[in-house]
Amino acid sequence: MADTTADTTHLKKPWILTITGAIGILILLLLPVLPLFKDAQTMPETAVWIGRFHPVFLHLPIGIFILILLQEIFGFMRKDKENGVGFPLTVGVFSSIAAVICGYMLWRSGDGSYGDIGERHLWGGTIFTCAVIATAIIKKWVLLNGWMVISYKIPLVASVGIMFFTSHDGGTMTHGKGFLTKEAPGPIKAILGIKHEDKDDDAGKTVADPVIYADVIHPIFERRCIACHKEGKTKGRLNMETFELVMKGGKEGEAITPGDAADSNIVYRMELPLDDEEHMPPEGKSQPEAAELAVIKWWIDAGASPDLKVADAEMPDEIAAIVGELVKMPAPGKGDDSKEPKGHGKPDKALVEQLAKITAKYPGTLTFESQESAGVVMSAVSLRSKLGDAEFAEFAPVIAHLVSADLSATSIGDSSAAQLKDASKLKMLRLGQTKITDNSADTLAALSELESLNLYGTEVTDALLAKLATLPKLKKLYLWQTKVTEEGVKKLKEALPECEVILGVE
Repeated sequence: MADTTADTTHLKKPWILTITGAIGILILLLLPVLPLFKDAQTMPETAVWIGRFHPVFLHLPIGIFILILLQEIFGFMRKDKENGVGFPLTVGVFSSIAAVICGYMLWRSGDGSYGDIGERHLWGGTIFTCAVIATAIIKKWVLLNGWMVISYKIPLVASVGIMFFTSHDGGTMTHGKGFLTKEAPGPIKAILGIKHEDKDDDAGKTVADPVIYADVIHPIFERRCIACHKEGKTKGRLNMETFELVMKGGKEGEAITPGDAADSNIVYRMELPLDDEEHMPPEGKSQPEAAELAVIKWWIDAGASPDLKVADAEMPDEIAAIVGELVKMPAPGKGDDSKEPKGHGKPDKALVEQLAKITAKYPGTLTFESQESAGVVMSAVSLRSKLGDAEFAEFAPVIAHLVSADLSATSIGDSSAAQLKDASKLKMLRLGQTKITDNSADTLAALSELESLNLYGTEVTDALLAKLATLPKLKKLYLWQTKVTEEGVKKLKEALPECEVILGVE
């Protein structure tokens, strides 16, 4: 009888579970290095969608394995040999597998903004999942063969330790470095070896000799931008935690063009319609107030200095009042009322009515440069292919007031460009991926105030460059994926040595 029992026990050894688990572990370890997708753009929509479920699944194994560990601790104290952790352990294993697969899809569909910490988080989750699979297998062997229970509890504790390390990285990616420790009480910080800084109640206090960037601009960035643009989470590879990093820019080039807010990518993104996929901050995130955006634009136009002090700055009354509120100090005294703000005078009633009429049909396409300026900013990115030559003709009443126009990816052609002949105040013009050709050369060359021109993805050639060489203020020219030649660009640079020509990378 004893021998028969021994044989039966032998037959119950979980070889199938062990082999299946080992194969699963091998697949999971290979997953981060397998070239399943060429890049994020080539990923199937289903795979991208699956990745979005990572935050849904990741909390389940965290809670389950904390519960299992507590059950084992209480079971040890009560000397229970079996604490009913079999089912929770199974659910924990499968939810961990789901979380790591979704996490892999999310990582592959991203823009690399999380950098090394993102890759470390992926590997941490992968190793944790492999560890819990191994733990479940060992648990089964322990139950069927009467091994020492400690042989299962050691890998369980190790798995939970890996889980906490991985979760810390995940928290850093989501909330920023030091999220759990920066608000910790003094004694806790002392234990962790973190310097404790006493907090003062700033309510009602003013900033002595405030600096525009440090005391006004950077706090706005902290409220609206840095959550997605910081160490460990640099969306678009743009880190905005310090002035130097902001000015360094990201994968799209410069974020800020000193002296030219209209040509600064950070302003361009903020002014896009809220439902545009390129609008920043993304829909659902804390959006900058109109006053905050006005101050940012003024600061950039003033040169984007990191050292300019409020006391030394020349600013319109409207900006001075906003700055005074943001730095908790009385607004500087009124300036000379005879001085008009930087712009083109206040808009008259007729212009206001014309702009309102157009925006009623094309919402979000037109705004005034500021409340005190008749300069008009046009952004047609929300219309894209819906804006053709016929539709653009409806904007004729405001063309003469344009200071900035983004017509990228619309269906306009040379006949629309011809209407821009009256845009004598236009400083920034984006015509990328439109039907513009060399036939628009004379019109563009007549825009004497033009400082930035984007012709990306158009059919223009060296013939147009020869005409643009007469533009006295042109500082930036975007020409990638066009038909211009190196020789044509060289001649333009000889005529306009201060103009930066961006050809991109093929």
